[in-house]
Amino acid sequence: MSDNNEFITETGTVNKIKGKLYYVKLSKSEKCEGCKICDFGKNNSITVPALSDVECGVGDNVVIRSPIKKNYLSSIIMYLLPIVVMLICAIVSYNITSNDLTVLITCAIGLVVSFIIVFVLDKLIRNKNNMPLIIKNVSK
Repeated sequence: MSDNNEFITETGTVNKIKGKLYYVKLSKSEKCEGCKICDFGKNNSITVPALSDVECGVGDNVVIRSPIKKNYLSSIIMYLLPIVVMLICAIVSYNITSNDLTVLITCAIGLVVSFIIVFVLDKLIRNKNNMPLIIKNVSK
């Protein structure tokens, strides 16, 4: 993974194309160890949606460029928003009623609503300026 002040670049393989989105599988490299932005999981790989400025197809090796700011913003929204919404629901419902079951149900509803909000925000935020972009097809 190489980076500058605004972008991270990485090489991966196009797994799937759906409309204008190219799904690129990235493998964890040594330079990823300290970053922790991406959740590579047990397989040490992650598939990310990307737009493309170059011609490429499924199976092609490509270089993608991703804005660093978007990565941090996405992490904050994805992980922090559900917790904050759930805590607000717990506090409000506890102050209205001291019934533990009601508090639990309200927290669960808040968590589901926050996941829906995260999904909608992801669709709204996603555009050419803050999405990963395929900048080079290294298979050709």
